[in-house]
Amino acid sequence: MPIEDLDPVRAASLTDAALTPYQAIKSVLPRLVGGSTTVVIGAGMGGAKVGLTSSPYNMTVSTSLWGRRKELLELVEMAKRGQIKIKTTTYPIEDGEQAYADMHAGKIVGRAVVVP
Repeated sequence: MPIEDLDPVRAASLTDAALTPYQAIKSVLPRLVGGSTTVVIGAGMGGAKVGLTSSPYNMTVSTSLWGRRKELLELVEMAKRGQIKIKTTTYPIEDGEQAYADMHAGKIVGRAVVVP
């Protein structure tokens, strides 16, 4: 994936922090009208019970755990233009274990990126 002059630390989070919600929103964009509200909920091993008596009539539930290469290319271009900003905390590679410890302790805001 060519990122050209995009900072690799900024690019690192595009695949998880941006691609999944981007793909989910893009898939419903044609159905949204003025005043619409869209909520994207992380699907990390989650689920929703949907059945004849448990959801509104004619409702569609779908999940997105990834996106396609085309969408990732779109995201890279958006990030180059400064349209996407993902909060990241960087760690030098020798502090990789500390990055995991901080994630486990809930100290990371945004994404942790370990850099060489």
